[in-house]
Amino acid sequence: MKSQTWMIRKPFTKIYLIGATIALAIALFLWTQVPSAESPPAILSSVNEDSSSLQISFPLEKYSSVMSSVPGFPIEISEENTAFPLKITASSGNLLLMGGSTGNKVISHGESLQLEHGDMIYWSPLASPPVSEAVITVTGQSLYQNSAAGTTSIRISQDKDGFYKIN
Repeated sequence: MKSQTWMIRKPFTKIYLIGATIALAIALFLWTQVPSAESPPAILSSVNEDSSSLQISFPLEKYSSVMSSVPGFPIEISEENTAFPLKITASSGNLLLMGGSTGNKVISHGESLQLEHGDMIYWSPLASPPVSEAVITVTGQSLYQNSAAGTTSIRISQDKDGFYKIN
């Protein structure tokens, strides 16, 4: 009976270690390019003729779908003189809200949702076909006349690095 012995050659081990080290260095470099959830907020305000002040803030400077801390690009909407309900539409992508009994369930509303009070919503580019830009429109409804009390639009687009930013 013949026995066969396999030898592991050291050059392959060295190549494996060098490759793994390079892959780890690249991963660490790319990780520093992902923005943290602690980015300074950007704020957009709109005042209409009824002295109603719509305030839209963006807690993140930019968003990528690989960020696990948020389900989408966060958009915080508030209204000083309660011109709610607000109708929010997206030209593409999905609008999300956190809900459920514990507030940690992501609920997709598609391209349109209505807010009865100020809240944090999320826009997600995860759609078919893939989304490279979207326009989010927030419209305050007049409670008495059933007409638009004020409208603000926000343009979100993807940069060359794959991050979504407010333009």
